[in-house]
Amino acid sequence: MENSRRKRNQRGFPYEQYPPGQTESKWNGAPEPCIKIQGRRLLKLIEMYLINGVEVTGSRVQLVLKSLRKDLLMSYSNLERALRLARQCEYYTIAGGKSDEVIHNAAELFGQDFSKQNRCFFHEVGYLSFFGNEFYGICADDFSGDYTGGAIEATLADRKDYNLPKDWLTIYFFDDGYMGYLDYSQLNADGEPPVIMAIYNGEEYVVAEKVAEDLGDFILRLVEEQLSDQQQN
Repeated sequence: MENSRRKRNQRGFPYEQYPPGQTESKWNGAPEPCIKIQGRRLLKLIEMYLINGVEVTGSRVQLVLKSLRKDLLMSYSNLERALRLARQCEYYTIAGGKSDEVIHNAAELFGQDFSKQNRCFFHEVGYLSFFGNEFYGICADDFSGDYTGGAIEATLADRKDYNLPKDWLTIYFFDDGYMGYLDYSQLNADGEPPVIMAIYNGEEYVVAEKVAEDLGDFILRLVEEQLSDQQQN
C-alpha cells in the first residue's frame, strides 16, 4: 500500500500550475455555501430571541448579523490566509474550484455532509499541492480518475480494501505510510473535524496523533513552513 501510493504521488497532476506570485486570488470573501450556512444560523438565533420573549427589532438583527460576521471571519481566517499564501509556494497546483453540485455529489459518496471549511476548500481550489505537500480534494468531477489526490476516490478505495472508518476523509499523505484524515466522528464547537495522522498496521488503523484542530489550521501551518524554507534558500 505504502510503496504503490508513494509511486502514484510522484506522477503529478495535469492541473493548472502557477509560478509563485503570478496568480490572482479567487477568494472574494466566504463562498456561497458558507453564506447559506450563515443565513440558517441567523434564523436560529432570531428564533432563540423570540422563544425568550425578546422583541427582534432592526437594530437587534444588525447586532446578530455583526456577531455572525465576526464569528464567520474568525472561523475562516486561517483557511483564507492559507489559500492566499499558498499561491506563493513553489510548484503551486490546484484543480480549480468545484460547483455546489459536484460538492454535493462528493458528500453523497462520502456518506455525510462536509464541514464548512471542507466545503469551502473544495469550492475554492478543489485540490491543492505545492512543493512537498499534497492536500487531497476533488480532482475529477465524476470521481473516476486515479484516486491519488482524490479525497473521495482514496477514501472509498481504502474503505473497501482496508476497512477505513466511515467517518474519516483522506486528505494528506505523510511519510512512511502515514496518512492524514479529517475525522468527522469528533467535530468541534464550530462543526469542524480535526486532522489526525493514522496508519494501517495490516489489521486495523491506528491513530498516531491529532495534528491540527481543523483543516484551515493544518494547511496554514504547512504553507508557512514552506514559505519560511523558501526564504532561507
